[in-house]
Amino acid sequence: MRKTTLIRNKTHLGLLRNCLLLAFVLLTCKAMAQITLGGRLPFNDRITGSLLFVVPDSCLQDLYADVVRTDLHWTDLTLDGKVIAQEMRLGDVSRGKTVLLKGKYDGRDSALAVRFTSLPVIEVKKNSTFTDDYTPCRIILESPDGASQTIESAALIKHRGGSTNKPDRHKRNYHFKLVDAQGKSLDMPLLGMREDNSWLLDAGQIDLFRMRNHISHELWLDFSSSPYYHDSEPNSVNGCHVRLVELFVNDEYRGLYSLMEPIDRKQLKLKKYKNGVKGAQWKAFSWDHVPFYTAISDYDNTSATCYGFEAKYPEPGDDADTTDYMPLVDAVNFVAGSTDDDFRQHINEYIDMPVFKDYVIFINLINGIDNVGKNCYWSVYDETKDRKITITPWDLDATYGQDWANNNGYQAYCEPDNDLQYITNIDQRSNNLLGEVYARDLCERYAALRATLFAEDSLAGRFQKHYDTIDFCGALVRETKKWSRDTDLGGKVLDFANELSAIKTWLHKRLEYLDKKYNYAPSSIRQVPEQTLHNNWWYTLQGIKICHPTSGIYIHNGKKVWIRPDD
Repeated sequence: MRKTTLIRNKTHLGLLRNCLLLAFVLLTCKAMAQITLGGRLPFNDRITGSLLFVVPDSCLQDLYADVVRTDLHWTDLTLDGKVIAQEMRLGDVSRGKTVLLKGKYDGRDSALAVRFTSLPVIEVKKNSTFTDDYTPCRIILESPDGASQTIESAALIKHRGGSTNKPDRHKRNYHFKLVDAQGKSLDMPLLGMREDNSWLLDAGQIDLFRMRNHISHELWLDFSSSPYYHDSEPNSVNGCHVRLVELFVNDEYRGLYSLMEPIDRKQLKLKKYKNGVKGAQWKAFSWDHVPFYTAISDYDNTSATCYGFEAKYPEPGDDADTTDYMPLVDAVNFVAGSTDDDFRQHINEYIDMPVFKDYVIFINLINGIDNVGKNCYWSVYDETKDRKITITPWDLDATYGQDWANNNGYQAYCEPDNDLQYITNIDQRSNNLLGEVYARDLCERYAALRATLFAEDSLAGRFQKHYDTIDFCGALVRETKKWSRDTDLGGKVLDFANELSAIKTWLHKRLEYLDKKYNYAPSSIRQVPEQTLHNNWWYTLQGIKICHPTSGIYIHNGKKVWIRPDD
């Protein structure tokens, strides 16, 4: 068992875990040297024979900490060439700097690499192999500010994912659920996110920047419209919050991960099953019927799937005896088979169009090649009152020029001028049948975002910020050493600096392409006084002549003009 002589915060008692510092065990085969810095215990990587300490971000450039060691068999311990004292100044330990811990055990020389991070660290301890079913484990989490959150909890864990969850894949995705000593669900708020038991660990497995999915989810939450029922559920979140972490599994460093909230009933605040289905949710996991082009003629509410849709809530046999696909099927069939007049008059009764329009613009912005029908969630809040369904994006790795696999060779669909055409048949029929109104809505929404969150500096800045974060704390170096040239990446080298530059170049060209697609030219847009509106002919961006323009963007005297809506 492990012993510790100094624990400043009782929350660290949960970190008295076995098998840390195993590198010393391997070196001596006798006993473990134990050390804490500022009351913090390290995480051990048995593959590289190194320790990783979690410290506050502000300390990385000038680390000054209490150092405590135990085990009197060890003598002559030095850290960074300095004799270990009660208090030590280690200086700049940012960007993956390695400090050597040296000493003698009964006269035998031993050494160990010590590194530091300011990202939260999660460790999974598991006695059995991982499978696609939930099996027991322990979850340990330490945040840089240890006093705010350091936990150890029993949990259930499994591998997750579709194409990423194959036997030949190495950096795997996980889904874990916290449980108490009796095996019952244990809700905890992790790293400032929601209080819940269910959490996802996303590996960014095929992403050469590792954080495309992470950054895309942050962007969606920052700009997307609230779902149609938000007034009834102001705490609903149509997306997921994410946090960067570093992961260890059974004393092996596994790299940079994104800790994510799941997209589920609780996140969207859908009505619970009670004496029948009210709220419901489905995930589009394959291309079968999910783009809304083909009507669904039959379905089985006792089945976990309906063509390319998977029931996520309620799940037959789990949350209830049956689910209910009817609101989803009704929406698919309406889009696929309604008359033109019916579509024009009633599409808003089936689809949450403000959110869907944001989704169309979003997927076009990021070039979501794997998100034009599948890899999204559809949800209904309470089908007993309103059968309208709303959309939520998911699985956003194949974006910003990244292909869904790294061994496909050159693909034109990853280029910044790639035309995604239509984001499902909802987009296509809206474009064909709603014409001027639908196109104007997209153009105006794009213009508003282009001047703010979709500004090139803003978008590029998101990637730069996350690059700087993992560079400063050393995760960039560790991730590169761990996974570069892995078969998950098609043998490609992880080069974050080069990938960051490529993404910025891609974004510049993508915005140029979308500015043309959505007729955006900020330098030519001016606000026009009300009295001048009727002097000459006005045209929509689609070239339709009108007599009385309302708010929006129009062509007037050869220039784009923006008419503000009435306050």
